[in-house]
Amino acid sequence: MTELQDYYKTLQVHPQAEQEVIEAAYKRLAKKYHPDVAGSELEHSEMTMQRINQAYEILKDGNRRKAYHAQWQQVFAKVNHEGPTTQKMPASIQQSIMMAASTVTKYFEAIQATDYKEAYQLISRVDRQRLSLELFTQWQQAVRQIFALQNVSIQPGLSDLPTNIASFKDGHVLRFVVMTVDYNSLMERLEQDAFERRVVREQGQWRVQLGATDVEGAIRRFQSLSELMATKSHMKAYIDSYSKHDRVNGVFNKRGILELVDREGLRSSRYGRRFSLIMFGVVFKKSIPTVEQNAIEDYVAESLVRFCRELDSIGRWQEQVFMILMPETDLKGALQAAQKLKRKLSELCGRTPSKATCDFPIGVDVYPGSVAMAIDRLDFLYEASLKHKKFAIQSMRGPLE
Repeated sequence: MTELQDYYKTLQVHPQAEQEVIEAAYKRLAKKYHPDVAGSELEHSEMTMQRINQAYEILKDGNRRKAYHAQWQQVFAKVNHEGPTTQKMPASIQQSIMMAASTVTKYFEAIQATDYKEAYQLISRVDRQRLSLELFTQWQQAVRQIFALQNVSIQPGLSDLPTNIASFKDGHVLRFVVMTVDYNSLMERLEQDAFERRVVREQGQWRVQLGATDVEGAIRRFQSLSELMATKSHMKAYIDSYSKHDRVNGVFNKRGILELVDREGLRSSRYGRRFSLIMFGVVFKKSIPTVEQNAIEDYVAESLVRFCRELDSIGRWQEQVFMILMPETDLKGALQAAQKLKRKLSELCGRTPSKATCDFPIGVDVYPGSVAMAIDRLDFLYEASLKHKKFAIQSMRGPLE
């Protein structure tokens, strides 16, 4: 009989965690352990990622989770599996964790109430050295023009909770999963989000770690978005001009991937998290019938979905060209992923009935701050790759081949 695995422990979540918490935990762990960014620890990373995917596959589905939870209770509930927040944890530690959670809650309550001076006092010393109160206030005011916080709830992370109160020294960091509901003024709808927020102990007090970079750039982008709200109907007409349907299952159409890039760009500006984009093409080295070209193109699309991480998004940009959105991935990680995809697809295309040989021109770039700029840069990089038969990536100084 196969031993039942504790999937809650694998994803580092509480057994009563909401689905948003489970999704956020999976994305955080996928970013950390995915083989494409594993480096020298590839074998360990692949095994760990396999367990993470297995756990998420069960827990993300309501019905499958319900059936699993019934089995889990019989095996693990007997040993008082209530998570590190309560299992054999002294009252002094529980109280300190509650104080840390209270700091996070107060911070977001102050943001919601637009009391930015109070929120500023709750951020870490390092963040206050980087951000003046004036700049912090400008940033939050710019964000609020697009996102108005409606509701927030938090839950402690489960991987870094100590069992000894002596561990709570200055510099100790705790992680919390934060779930928010915002009103998106640009899209005129409520949106849910889940992300990680850290708190650090400083002089006996807990303070929120922001770790935000390029705040001035984020302010400019949100101010530009506020101006766009006045001409929102033009933007909708621009998006609607693209095809709404794609014949390939599992990938977005051009409109869909544009909306995803736009939304991820807003999250990036808000939370200071970078993401990368890949333009991935298929070029046949010799002429083959159109029917076979279409079949191979569909096969490539399905393979991209299978080989990419679950948190990545793949869209058909045009015939024989795809765009891949990789959240929370820097340029190095995106380049490693692109190289791996090219290697795998080169092998697979040679196994097709037509034994087609293909080139895969690829452009890789970190999101530059706007959708229009991202498309212009990716198009340029892709054309450079197509011309020179090499990868084209964007560095801080300019395009490299």
